[in-house]
Amino acid sequence: MVFNRVDFPAPGIELTDLVGNPVALADYRGQVVLLNNWATWCPPCVQELTVLDRLYKTYRDKGLVVVALSDEPRERLQKFFAQRPAEFREVLG
Repeated sequence: MVFNRVDFPAPGIELTDLVGNPVALADYRGQVVLLNNWATWCPPCVQELTVLDRLYKTYRDKGLVVVALSDEPRERLQKFFAQRPAEFREVLG
């Protein structure tokens, strides 16, 4: 697979957000999607979320979408984001 081309469609990934709503990458067609794989137990990943949130706030009006993927239990992620709010959309993997 080639992912470094412009206008290359994202794979058909469907996930669930923190409240159980379905999310598909196809929903973001026409936008720039930054897909970040992370974990709550990973200190560099947690630090990176602050930078990603700042990046999102700066460029969301230009079509940037930040999607943070984690395979951790939904309850753990909900608790994490309750303590460290982020404006970008986070989803489960």
